[in-house]
Amino acid sequence: MIKVIHVISDTNIGGAGIWLINLLKGIDKGKFLVKVALPKESMLIDYLDDLGIETIKIPGMSDNSFDIKSVKFLYDLFKKEKPYIVHTHASFSARIAAKISGVKKIIYTKHCIDIEEKILIRKKIKSIINKYTSTSVIAVSNAVKENLILSGVCKDNINIVYNGVDEIKQISYEEKQKIRQMFGICEKDIVIGIVARLEKVKGHEYFIKAAAYVLKEYKNVKFLIVGTGSREEELKDLVKQLKIENNIIFTGYIKNVEKIFNIIDINVISSISEALCFSLIEGMSIKKPSIGTDVGGIKEVIKDGYNGYLVPKENPQKLAESMKKLAKDENLRKYMGQNGYEFMKKFFTLDNMVRKVEGIYMNRKILLALMGLNIGGAETHVVELAKGLKKEGFDVIVVSNGGVYEKELKESFIKHYNVPLHNKNPINMIKSYILLKKIIKKEKIDLVHAHARIPGFICGILHKKMNFPFVTTAHWVFTTKYGLKYITNWGQKTIAVSEDIKRYLIDNYNINEKDIKVTINGIDTDKFSSDIDTSDIINEFNLKKDSIKIVYISRLDKDRADVAFDLVDIAKELSCEINNLEIIIVGSGNVFDKLKEKVENINKSLGREVIKLAGARSDVNKFVAIADVFIGVSRSALEAMSAQKCVILAGNEGYIGVLDKQKLDSAIESNFTCRGEKKTDKKVLKKDILDILKDNDKRLQIGLWSRQIIKDMYSVEKMVKDNIDIYTQVLK
Repeated sequence: MIKVIHVISDTNIGGAGIWLINLLKGIDKGKFLVKVALPKESMLIDYLDDLGIETIKIPGMSDNSFDIKSVKFLYDLFKKEKPYIVHTHASFSARIAAKISGVKKIIYTKHCIDIEEKILIRKKIKSIINKYTSTSVIAVSNAVKENLILSGVCKDNINIVYNGVDEIKQISYEEKQKIRQMFGICEKDIVIGIVARLEKVKGHEYFIKAAAYVLKEYKNVKFLIVGTGSREEELKDLVKQLKIENNIIFTGYIKNVEKIFNIIDINVISSISEALCFSLIEGMSIKKPSIGTDVGGIKEVIKDGYNGYLVPKENPQKLAESMKKLAKDENLRKYMGQNGYEFMKKFFTLDNMVRKVEGIYMNRKILLALMGLNIGGAETHVVELAKGLKKEGFDVIVVSNGGVYEKELKESFIKHYNVPLHNKNPINMIKSYILLKKIIKKEKIDLVHAHARIPGFICGILHKKMNFPFVTTAHWVFTTKYGLKYITNWGQKTIAVSEDIKRYLIDNYNINEKDIKVTINGIDTDKFSSDIDTSDIINEFNLKKDSIKIVYISRLDKDRADVAFDLVDIAKELSCEINNLEIIIVGSGNVFDKLKEKVENINKSLGREVIKLAGARSDVNKFVAIADVFIGVSRSALEAMSAQKCVILAGNEGYIGVLDKQKLDSAIESNFTCRGEKKTDKKVLKKDILDILKDNDKRLQIGLWSRQIIKDMYSVEKMVKDNIDIYTQVLK
């Protein structure tokens, strides 16, 4: 069990306190022994007692970030308790005490946005202290991350962990009416609420002034101000000056705000500065539309016009305009509330937050090794896995011979090393061995995960020498002839992307079944969608907006590209049946030039460019999005399904045809590769294409069904979780 001591210097309950409470609600108490050190006056103590969390009261500690007495107390505490992790929330004293007492892992969560330090020497001192007193930094939003970078914190050391909340439950109509009556709110009144500490940064005066504007037109609106703070009397005086006392309700401090959110119709935050805002997310969890100022992390919670409205800060007129839009339109409130709920479920759940923090606590450095990063199923799998692991708090490094997907890794702040793992050339294999050994030592890698035979072979040799935990993924069934079986290393645990690959591993390599885990090819359903902007590729390839488009995507190597040639062979016949046909082939490989020559001849004979070769692309999602029919296998087929496309499964391994409910089990069996199915027949392929293009309703229904299958069964999150499960076993 890992011992963790949290230190929080706040005496009231603000964003940091709520963040900590929510984390400790969900943390795995079987893995982590947690204690919290805090001021003895802290309002958090009762909440922590309710959760069964041991608290340590620090005498004399205040909201100030640093004081010598606290450093001494915490130093003695850490020496006595010997925590593996000290996790601080604003407390500078705790980081210093943890550093000098020899705590192995010091994590600092930044819950607010600071004003940029203007004095250079102070900025430099802060930068040095941040660098040397924390092994990892958590930012509660991208806005906070950017603020930390400005203060001198290395961007590679910052993990974003959004605030997570429990979904607030709806209460009965009768209960809602009781609460409304308690505050003097009539049944037909619209309730606009703000839940926030009554402090300057929350901008309550702009909320109150906006209320005055609204009440000039709408008399049946009540405004709830929930919370306490130093500005309470000042704000009440403002309400009296504006003569709107009958419609403004100060509730004071409410421990359980869930009931308040049940009676609010519109949820508002009027902050001047904000790291993220818990109360907006809480409102979203119960389907309330949001209005917030366009500052800091609020812009990451509210998508303007989708789940609410963003307004300029310190602008009560604009705030009032948005309030009125929602107050007069119940359907708009429901629409934005539902969108907010779905947005919250994707990004701001308590489970997501807890898993990411636990990942940072475990924080392992993972090396993913593959042959290259050009277009291919395994390559895309690794890129999505790398991004998913990073989101879960792992430090990820990728090694390969490079390719078009390097850019995507760079944009996700994932380090990539170029290593010539792409072929069996003895010189390249020796170079790869030397480079990998250096990288593993330099980066202090905790676990190596190899994808494909050559990376597995070289990493396997290094595993025997260096004794690091070693995992592989089998993406395909490879020949075992010519002694290749004996240079294949499947690691301590093996991940297979389909059941038939699992059987192949057991039958051909005698791998114990308990050492194999079957996973999926996880698909990013936001990236692979029919709703994305494709205007750039339409213009680039001079595609007609009203044409019928057949899209084929695959690596164009000899052992992968048979169907590409088949499609070119039947292009003439297809174009005779479909006047406005365009065929787009995406990919490159060792038969690209041969295919190109054939395409040029066909286009010349047709007198127009029916077939277009796009080559290797990293924006394959855009090509998928323009398809009327998609042809391909494996991951590319899954990506097309995610984009709501009708898919014809056809590849070198076999042919399934138009994928529908009846053929799904067969497709799953071979991981959508058609392994073991009958070979592709050009006549059958042509017939299937023409039949499905003539039946628009069927094509639409199959597309809708396909996307739901991906959402239900092939999420990136599931794939990442499967891999983490295996890592956990090996790292033990």
